[in-house]
Amino acid sequence: MAKDKESNRFDGGTAKESAALSYLSLRISMERFGRPPEDLIEEELAQVSKAAKDELMLHNLILASKEAEQVTVYEATVEEAFEASVSSFGDLEAFRDELRSRGLDEELYKYALSRELKVHAILDWVGNRAKEVTEEELTTLYEENREKLKTPETRLARHILITVNPEYAENTEERAEGRIKKLRREIMKKPERFGELAKIHSECPSSIKEGLIGPVPEGRLFPILNKLLFSMESGETSPIARTEMGYHLIRCEEINPANNPTLAEAAPKLKESIYKQRAGREKKEFIAKLLAAKVKEQGKEKGAAEDESIQ
Repeated sequence: MAKDKESNRFDGGTAKESAALSYLSLRISMERFGRPPEDLIEEELAQVSKAAKDELMLHNLILASKEAEQVTVYEATVEEAFEASVSSFGDLEAFRDELRSRGLDEELYKYALSRELKVHAILDWVGNRAKEVTEEELTTLYEENREKLKTPETRLARHILITVNPEYAENTEERAEGRIKKLRREIMKKPERFGELAKIHSECPSSIKEGLIGPVPEGRLFPILNKLLFSMESGETSPIARTEMGYHLIRCEEINPANNPTLAEAAPKLKESIYKQRAGREKKEFIAKLLAAKVKEQGKEKGAAEDESIQ
């Protein structure tokens, strides 16, 4: 399919409106509750139904706006998004079965998909009308937020914990101390095994990540562990430490120095942050105007209907 062919899926029709609503209901249901609409309780389904109808109405307004004329969604873009949907689901036949169970087919699904893609593209176009950030604004923001822009030194670490609990034979004071000493001896022989041993032996939740914690700033850990971690060089393993929880070993994996960025260093992120805020305001104002115009039009229609009934 040619890349420059424009998608032409925006003509109306009850079936297509139903498809768009079904698509939105499924997406909203998964986003909010992690389950499809048919698995929701009555209260959840009511929330999803209202949200989907509201979003469909808003999409209709956006697609009918004059700004929509500035945006093109190509068939290739729709096809790419469709392929991504199929890929995330598994295979094409299973995906088709799922569509049929929802009263959809490929064409109706692509219609709903293309609507959403165009809505996003229109909002992006509207957001791009935001005023560019000037150098003066960047300088002012930098000076006002200089302290906030500073980042403290942090350290990436690995941790092993052997708890002390006299109710368990393996965790009595004596056995726990013996286990941690044995682990340290193994680590001192082969420091690269710290993560492997943490995964096998540590009783800290970090064991699932091979003991990895952080990056953490100074003061986040138990005082004794904090003191050890921030006194070590990268690649160094601590002596055994005892806390109320039990026995610990900690290894410093990486040191990230404190940073006090210059204006030149901070400018790209500051500029992006300001521009995102402005783009967001542009989009909100655009949507607010569309909704206000709809309310006004509904008021006129209501007034005209009342006049006719009087006559």
